[in-house]
Amino acid sequence: MNGKLLAPFHPDEIKSALFSMAPLKACGLDGFPAFFFQRPGDGRVRAETIDVRYTMVSDLIAQVDNSWKLENLQIRRLQVTNVCPFCHTAGETVEHLMRDCVFVQQLMGKLNLPVTSIQVVGPWKNWVASYFAVLSDRCKRILMVLYWSVWYSRNKMVHEGIKPVIEKSASFIVAFIHKQDNLSRVLTGLGASCESFWQAPSELVVKFNFDYAFRSGSITTGVVGRNNLGLIIASCSIQHENVADAFVAEALACRQVVWFARELGFSRVIIEGDSLTVIKKLNSNAVDRANKAAHALAYECRRFPGPCYWVEEAPVATTAECELDRSRLEQVSVP
Repeated sequence: MNGKLLAPFHPDEIKSALFSMAPLKACGLDGFPAFFFQRPGDGRVRAETIDVRYTMVSDLIAQVDNSWKLENLQIRRLQVTNVCPFCHTAGETVEHLMRDCVFVQQLMGKLNLPVTSIQVVGPWKNWVASYFAVLSDRCKRILMVLYWSVWYSRNKMVHEGIKPVIEKSASFIVAFIHKQDNLSRVLTGLGASCESFWQAPSELVVKFNFDYAFRSGSITTGVVGRNNLGLIIASCSIQHENVADAFVAEALACRQVVWFARELGFSRVIIEGDSLTVIKKLNSNAVDRANKAAHALAYECRRFPGPCYWVEEAPVATTAECELDRSRLEQVSVP
Protein backbone atom coordinates (compact mmCIF):
# COMPACT_ATOMS: atom_id res chain seq x y z
CA MET A 1 0.00 0.00 0.00
CA ASN A 2 2.82 2.42 0.89
CA GLY A 3 4.48 1.69 -2.44
CA LYS A 4 1.34 2.68 -4.34
CA LEU A 5 1.01 5.93 -2.37
CA LEU A 6 4.63 6.87 -3.06
CA ALA A 7 4.56 5.89 -6.74
CA PRO A 8 4.72 8.76 -9.30
CA PHE A 9 1.53 9.89 -10.98
CA HIS A 10 0.71 8.28 -14.32
CA PRO A 11 -0.61 10.45 -17.17
CA ASP A 12 -3.64 8.21 -17.53
CA GLU A 13 -4.56 8.79 -13.86
CA ILE A 14 -4.34 12.56 -14.32
CA LYS A 15 -6.40 12.41 -17.50
CA SER A 16 -9.04 10.22 -15.83
CA ALA A 17 -9.34 12.60 -12.88
CA LEU A 18 -9.53 15.65 -15.15
CA PHE A 19 -12.23 14.27 -17.44
CA SER A 20 -14.31 13.01 -14.50
CA MET A 21 -14.72 16.59 -13.23
CA ALA A 22 -17.80 18.66 -14.05
CA PRO A 23 -16.86 21.24 -16.72
CA LEU A 24 -17.86 24.32 -14.71
CA LYS A 25 -16.72 23.30 -11.25
CA ALA A 26 -14.34 25.39 -9.15
CA CYS A 27 -11.52 27.10 -11.02
CA GLY A 28 -7.87 26.48 -10.33
CA LEU A 29 -5.27 29.05 -9.31
CA ASP A 30 -4.97 30.16 -12.94
CA GLY A 31 -8.69 31.00 -13.08
CA PHE A 32 -9.57 28.40 -15.74
CA PRO A 33 -12.36 25.87 -15.03
CA ALA A 34 -12.06 22.18 -15.86
CA PHE A 35 -13.66 22.43 -19.31
CA PHE A 36 -10.73 24.55 -20.50
CA PHE A 37 -8.45 21.49 -20.22
CA GLN A 38 -10.97 18.82 -21.24
CA ARG A 39 -9.97 18.62 -24.89
CA PRO A 40 -9.91 15.61 -27.23
CA GLY A 41 -6.72 13.62 -27.61
CA ASP A 42 -4.21 13.66 -24.81
CA GLY A 43 -6.07 16.32 -22.82
CA ARG A 44 -3.34 18.92 -23.21
CA VAL A 45 -3.93 22.49 -24.29
CA ARG A 46 -1.62 23.79 -26.99
CA ALA A 47 -1.04 27.49 -27.55
CA GLU A 48 -2.38 27.38 -31.11
CA THR A 49 -5.73 25.93 -29.94
CA ILE A 50 -6.48 28.53 -27.27
CA ASP A 51 -9.15 31.09 -28.19
CA VAL A 52 -8.76 34.08 -25.89
CA ARG A 53 -12.10 35.58 -26.93
CA TYR A 54 -15.23 35.33 -24.79
CA THR A 55 -13.43 34.36 -21.60
CA MET A 56 -15.55 36.64 -19.37
CA VAL A 57 -18.93 35.53 -18.04
CA SER A 58 -20.46 38.77 -19.30
CA ASP A 59 -19.46 37.72 -22.83
CA LEU A 60 -21.43 34.48 -22.48
CA ILE A 61 -24.74 35.97 -21.22
CA ALA A 62 -26.97 38.32 -23.22
CA GLN A 63 -27.72 41.52 -21.34
CA VAL A 64 -31.12 41.97 -23.03
CA ASP A 65 -32.87 38.85 -21.70
CA ASN A 66 -30.15 37.29 -19.48
CA SER A 67 -29.97 34.19 -21.71
CA TRP A 68 -26.92 32.25 -22.88
CA LYS A 69 -25.15 33.47 -26.03
CA LEU A 70 -25.11 30.16 -27.85
CA GLU A 71 -22.74 31.27 -30.60
CA ASN A 72 -20.14 32.38 -28.04
CA LEU A 73 -20.53 29.17 -26.09
CA GLN A 74 -19.86 27.20 -29.24
CA ILE A 75 -16.66 29.15 -29.79
CA ARG A 76 -15.65 28.18 -26.25
CA ARG A 77 -16.58 24.56 -27.16
CA LEU A 78 -19.32 24.42 -24.55
CA GLN A 79 -22.37 22.31 -25.30
CA VAL A 80 -25.24 24.18 -23.67
CA THR A 81 -28.94 24.00 -24.48
CA ASN A 82 -30.84 27.14 -23.65
CA VAL A 83 -33.74 25.30 -22.01
CA CYS A 84 -34.89 25.39 -18.39
CA PRO A 85 -33.58 22.21 -16.69
CA PHE A 86 -36.65 22.03 -14.41
CA CYS A 87 -39.62 22.22 -16.79
CA HIS A 88 -38.00 22.01 -20.29
CA THR A 89 -40.74 24.29 -21.63
CA ALA A 90 -38.98 27.65 -21.96
CA GLY A 91 -35.57 29.23 -22.28
CA GLU A 92 -33.34 29.40 -19.22
CA THR A 93 -33.53 33.09 -18.41
CA VAL A 94 -33.31 34.58 -14.94
CA GLU A 95 -36.96 35.68 -15.15
CA HIS A 96 -38.13 32.18 -16.00
CA LEU A 97 -35.86 30.30 -13.60
CA MET A 98 -36.64 32.47 -10.57
CA ARG A 99 -40.26 33.45 -11.23
CA ASP A 100 -42.14 31.77 -14.09
CA CYS A 101 -40.91 28.16 -13.89
CA VAL A 102 -43.52 25.65 -12.76
CA PHE A 103 -41.07 24.13 -10.27
CA VAL A 104 -40.44 27.51 -8.62
CA GLN A 105 -44.15 28.39 -8.53
CA GLN A 106 -45.02 25.06 -6.90
CA LEU A 107 -42.20 25.54 -4.39
CA MET A 108 -43.47 29.03 -3.53
CA GLY A 109 -46.95 27.57 -3.03
CA LYS A 110 -45.58 24.93 -0.65
CA LEU A 111 -43.99 27.69 1.41
CA ASN A 112 -47.20 29.81 1.42
CA LEU A 113 -45.55 32.73 -0.34
CA PRO A 114 -48.18 35.10 -1.77
CA VAL A 115 -48.77 34.94 -5.51
CA THR A 116 -48.40 38.33 -7.13
CA SER A 117 -49.36 39.68 -10.53
CA ILE A 118 -46.99 42.66 -10.39
CA GLN A 119 -46.05 43.82 -13.86
CA VAL A 120 -42.80 45.74 -13.99
CA VAL A 121 -41.10 46.97 -17.15
CA GLY A 122 -37.36 46.51 -17.17
CA PRO A 123 -34.85 44.05 -15.68
CA TRP A 124 -35.91 41.19 -13.43
CA LYS A 125 -34.31 42.84 -10.40
CA ASN A 126 -36.91 45.62 -10.64
CA TRP A 127 -39.66 43.01 -10.34
CA VAL A 128 -37.93 41.47 -7.30
CA ALA A 129 -37.74 44.89 -5.62
CA SER A 130 -41.47 45.47 -6.20
CA TYR A 131 -42.31 41.96 -4.93
CA PHE A 132 -40.21 42.42 -1.79
CA ALA A 133 -42.09 45.63 -1.00
CA VAL A 134 -45.38 43.70 -0.48
CA LEU A 135 -43.88 40.83 1.55
CA SER A 136 -43.61 40.49 5.31
CA ASP A 137 -40.17 40.23 6.91
CA ARG A 138 -40.46 36.47 7.33
CA CYS A 139 -41.60 35.96 3.72
CA LYS A 140 -38.60 38.00 2.56
CA ARG A 141 -36.28 35.65 4.42
CA ILE A 142 -38.02 32.61 2.95
CA LEU A 143 -37.78 34.03 -0.57
CA MET A 144 -34.04 34.70 -0.26
CA VAL A 145 -33.39 31.15 0.95
CA LEU A 146 -35.68 29.85 -1.82
CA TYR A 147 -33.61 31.55 -4.53
CA TRP A 148 -30.45 30.10 -3.05
CA SER A 149 -32.04 26.63 -2.93
CA VAL A 150 -33.34 26.88 -6.51
CA TRP A 151 -29.92 27.81 -7.87
CA TYR A 152 -28.30 25.02 -5.87
CA SER A 153 -30.84 22.50 -7.20
CA ARG A 154 -30.32 23.78 -10.74
CA ASN A 155 -26.55 23.19 -10.53
CA LYS A 156 -27.02 19.72 -9.02
CA MET A 157 -29.33 18.79 -11.90
CA VAL A 158 -27.13 20.21 -14.67
CA HIS A 159 -23.76 18.96 -13.41
CA GLU A 160 -24.68 15.79 -11.51
CA GLY A 161 -28.05 14.81 -12.97
CA ILE A 162 -29.83 14.85 -9.57
CA LYS A 163 -33.45 15.92 -9.96
CA PRO A 164 -34.88 17.99 -7.08
CA VAL A 165 -38.03 17.05 -5.18
CA ILE A 166 -40.37 19.90 -4.26
CA GLU A 167 -41.23 18.47 -0.84
CA LYS A 168 -37.56 18.01 0.08
CA SER A 169 -36.63 21.49 -1.14
CA ALA A 170 -39.49 23.05 0.86
CA SER A 171 -38.52 21.07 3.99
CA PHE A 172 -34.91 22.20 3.64
CA ILE A 173 -35.92 25.87 3.40
CA VAL A 174 -38.24 25.65 6.42
CA ALA A 175 -35.58 23.83 8.48
CA PHE A 176 -32.94 26.40 7.50
CA ILE A 177 -35.14 29.31 8.64
CA HIS A 178 -35.98 27.44 11.86
CA LYS A 179 -32.29 26.90 12.66
CA GLN A 180 -31.59 30.58 12.05
CA ASP A 181 -34.36 31.54 14.50
CA ASN A 182 -33.07 29.13 17.16
CA LEU A 183 -29.50 30.36 16.75
CA SER A 184 -30.64 33.98 17.07
CA ARG A 185 -32.48 33.20 20.32
CA VAL A 186 -29.48 31.35 21.74
CA LEU A 187 -27.07 34.19 20.91
CA THR A 188 -29.47 36.77 22.36
CA GLY A 189 -29.74 34.76 25.58
CA LEU A 190 -25.96 34.42 25.89
CA GLY A 191 -25.46 38.15 25.44
CA ALA A 192 -28.08 38.98 28.07
CA SER A 193 -26.75 36.47 30.60
CA CYS A 194 -23.14 37.75 30.35
CA GLU A 195 -23.99 41.42 30.65
CA SER A 196 -23.61 42.90 34.15
CA PHE A 197 -24.28 46.31 35.70
CA TRP A 198 -23.18 48.02 38.88
CA GLN A 199 -25.48 47.18 41.78
CA ALA A 200 -25.94 49.66 44.63
CA PRO A 201 -25.12 48.49 48.18
CA SER A 202 -27.58 48.64 51.04
CA GLU A 203 -27.89 51.75 53.21
CA LEU A 204 -24.89 52.64 55.46
CA VAL A 205 -22.66 50.38 53.33
CA VAL A 206 -19.94 51.64 50.97
CA LYS A 207 -19.07 49.59 47.90
CA PHE A 208 -15.49 49.83 46.61
CA ASN A 209 -14.71 48.83 43.03
CA PHE A 210 -11.11 48.23 41.99
CA ASP A 211 -9.33 47.63 38.70
CA TYR A 212 -5.97 48.20 37.01
CA ALA A 213 -4.48 49.40 33.70
CA PHE A 214 -1.11 48.47 32.16
CA ARG A 215 1.37 50.93 30.71
CA SER A 216 5.02 50.26 29.73
CA GLY A 217 5.75 47.51 32.26
CA SER A 218 3.93 49.21 35.15
CA ILE A 219 0.32 49.24 36.29
CA THR A 220 -2.00 51.84 37.73
CA THR A 221 -4.66 50.61 40.14
CA GLY A 222 -7.91 52.51 40.59
CA VAL A 223 -10.38 52.39 43.50
CA VAL A 224 -13.82 54.03 43.57
CA GLY A 225 -16.10 53.98 46.64
CA ARG A 226 -19.85 54.73 46.32
CA ASN A 227 -22.86 54.68 48.64
CA ASN A 228 -26.35 53.27 48.13
CA LEU A 229 -27.34 56.31 46.00
CA GLY A 230 -24.42 55.82 43.64
CA LEU A 231 -22.64 58.95 44.87
CA ILE A 232 -18.84 58.94 45.00
CA ILE A 233 -17.53 58.81 48.58
CA ALA A 234 -13.81 58.55 47.80
CA SER A 235 -11.44 57.43 45.05
CA CYS A 236 -7.72 56.90 44.59
CA SER A 237 -5.07 55.60 42.20
CA ILE A 238 -1.56 54.22 42.81
CA GLN A 239 1.23 53.23 40.41
CA HIS A 240 3.16 49.95 40.71
CA GLU A 241 6.39 49.02 38.92
CA ASN A 242 7.70 45.61 37.76
CA VAL A 243 4.41 43.72 37.91
CA ALA A 244 4.77 40.13 36.71
CA ASP A 245 1.33 39.31 35.34
CA ALA A 246 -2.39 40.10 35.48
CA PHE A 247 -3.00 37.95 38.56
CA VAL A 248 -0.41 39.95 40.55
CA ALA A 249 -1.97 43.18 39.29
CA GLU A 250 -5.41 42.10 40.53
CA ALA A 251 -3.92 41.13 43.91
CA LEU A 252 -2.20 44.51 44.30
CA ALA A 253 -5.41 46.33 43.39
CA CYS A 254 -7.39 44.28 45.93
CA ARG A 255 -4.80 44.98 48.66
CA GLN A 256 -4.98 48.68 47.86
CA VAL A 257 -8.77 48.84 48.22
CA VAL A 258 -8.62 47.08 51.62
CA TRP A 259 -5.97 49.52 52.81
CA PHE A 260 -7.90 52.51 51.43
CA ALA A 261 -11.19 51.53 53.11
CA ARG A 262 -9.44 50.96 56.46
CA GLU A 263 -7.64 54.33 56.28
CA LEU A 264 -10.98 56.09 55.66
CA GLY A 265 -12.48 54.39 58.71
CA PHE A 266 -15.35 52.53 57.00
CA SER A 267 -16.48 49.46 58.93
CA ARG A 268 -19.17 48.16 56.56
CA VAL A 269 -17.84 47.82 53.04
CA ILE A 270 -18.27 45.68 49.94
CA ILE A 271 -15.19 45.09 47.79
CA GLU A 272 -15.90 44.27 44.13
CA GLY A 273 -13.55 43.54 41.23
CA ASP A 274 -13.90 41.84 37.88
CA SER A 275 -11.34 39.03 38.30
CA LEU A 276 -14.14 36.49 38.81
CA THR A 277 -15.79 37.52 35.54
CA VAL A 278 -12.75 37.09 33.28
CA ILE A 279 -14.11 33.85 31.82
CA LYS A 280 -17.46 35.46 31.05
CA LYS A 281 -15.75 38.39 29.35
CA LEU A 282 -13.64 36.05 27.22
CA ASN A 283 -16.76 34.18 26.08
CA SER A 284 -18.83 37.25 25.37
CA ASN A 285 -18.64 40.59 23.60
CA ALA A 286 -20.88 42.18 26.26
CA VAL A 287 -19.52 45.16 28.20
CA ASP A 288 -18.98 44.57 31.93
CA ARG A 289 -20.44 47.78 33.36
CA ALA A 290 -20.19 46.60 36.99
CA ASN A 291 -16.51 47.57 37.20
CA LYS A 292 -16.21 50.14 34.44
CA ALA A 293 -15.86 53.16 36.73
CA ALA A 294 -12.83 51.66 38.49
CA HIS A 295 -11.27 50.73 35.16
CA ALA A 296 -11.83 54.27 33.85
CA LEU A 297 -10.07 55.68 36.93
CA ALA A 298 -7.09 53.34 36.57
CA TYR A 299 -6.78 54.09 32.86
CA GLU A 300 -7.09 57.86 33.28
CA CYS A 301 -4.60 58.04 36.15
CA ARG A 302 -1.78 56.32 34.28
CA ARG A 303 -0.51 59.77 33.30
CA PHE A 304 -0.06 60.84 36.96
CA PRO A 305 3.44 60.21 38.40
CA GLY A 306 2.37 59.33 41.95
CA PRO A 307 -0.59 58.33 44.16
CA CYS A 308 -3.76 60.44 43.88
CA TYR A 309 -6.71 60.71 46.26
CA TRP A 310 -10.13 62.34 45.95
CA VAL A 311 -12.92 62.80 48.51
CA GLU A 312 -16.51 62.87 47.24
CA GLU A 313 -15.25 63.30 43.69
CA ALA A 314 -13.17 61.66 40.96
CA PRO A 315 -11.63 62.55 37.57
CA VAL A 316 -13.97 63.48 34.72
CA ALA A 317 -14.11 60.11 32.95
CA THR A 318 -14.71 58.24 36.20
CA THR A 319 -17.43 60.68 37.26
CA ALA A 320 -19.16 60.21 33.90
CA GLU A 321 -19.23 56.42 34.36
CA CYS A 322 -20.62 56.79 37.86
CA GLU A 323 -23.37 59.09 36.57
CA LEU A 324 -24.34 56.49 33.99
CA ASP A 325 -24.67 53.91 36.76
CA ARG A 326 -26.75 56.35 38.85
CA SER A 327 -29.12 57.06 35.97
CA ARG A 328 -29.64 53.33 35.49
CA LEU A 329 -30.37 52.91 39.22
CA GLU A 330 -32.97 55.67 39.03
CA GLN A 331 -34.65 54.00 36.05
CA VAL A 332 -34.76 50.66 37.87
CA SER A 333 -36.23 52.24 41.04
CA VAL A 334 -39.08 53.94 39.15
CA PRO A 335 -42.25 51.79 39.62
